[in-house]
Amino acid sequence: IFTAWLVEARILRDDPLAGVKVPSQPSTRRKPFTDLDVPLIIRTAEKSGCGERDVAIVVLALATGLRLNELRSLHWPDDVDLRRGFVFVRDRSAKTDASVRTVPLDPKAVARIESYVADHRPSQSSGPLFLNKHGDPLTYYGLSSVFRRLRAHLPAEVDFKIHRARNTAITNWLRAGTDLYTTMHLAGHKNPKVTERYA
Repeated sequence: IFTAWLVEARILRDDPLAGVKVPSQPSTRRKPFTDLDVPLIIRTAEKSGCGERDVAIVVLALATGLRLNELRSLHWPDDVDLRRGFVFVRDRSAKTDASVRTVPLDPKAVARIESYVADHRPSQSSGPLFLNKHGDPLTYYGLSSVFRRLRAHLPAEVDFKIHRARNTAITNWLRAGTDLYTTMHLAGHKNPKVTERYA
């Protein structure tokens, strides 16, 4: 771009880099967590001030790849079927149930959510799944702060962020042999090209 500008500004007569192809840049997509990272993240969550809730959030994020707002929008018990092992991700702005995404839960995630709901959720009434200590729904900022707090207590190389949990879930589905179309649906991607990046 610079040498083309020099030609345009008549500082150079010919562009010495004309025809040179710019090399592709390395992917900036965050890598999934390693098998060593996950237990460390869970142990760190267990030591937080809201251990069972924070562990349930982390395990659910790692198992389902839900985005931050999707985690925050889950309602108990309507969106969580622990008996069959599913969460239902709803587009609350949509007028029909056609936009509901069904995402499977592994048994570890089911056990952690059961423990949180039965023994640690401040309210047993229906409503948002994740509540603060006062029994109020977690705000976007409140849920973000859970991830920030955990990140502060983890080694820097773990680089704990919600989107890495999402990357981990999507990568694990693909490694387990889930086809691209199903993975795209589970992840909530509109375009298969986005899902292909993980493959």
